[in-house]
Amino acid sequence: MRVGSEAQMKDARGCNHKVCISVTGDASGYTTRGYYSGTNRFYGHINVWGPNMRVNGQDSAYPGVAGSGRGTGQTCAEGWELSGGTYTSVGLPCKDVS
Repeated sequence: MRVGSEAQMKDARGCNHKVCISVTGDASGYTTRGYYSGTNRFYGHINVWGPNMRVNGQDSAYPGVAGSGRGTGQTCAEGWELSGGTYTSVGLPCKDVS
């Protein structure tokens, strides 16, 4: 989420369980990155979505994905761990885009 003049804008970051999110830009154009949180690596994939954007990641031992969109609202990254042929959600961090 970015607010204020270009010089004052800050990027938004956060983690939830095994998944982290990084958002750069604002409603006129933003990029969301979803990635595993440091030592909490898992085998599976991460999907990211938000205003006018959705990207489904590929299964990997080092899951991560990025997507770009435009508009105001919430953008999220959800991690899906694959174990025994079943996917389980392992984190869903979200940030606002304005």
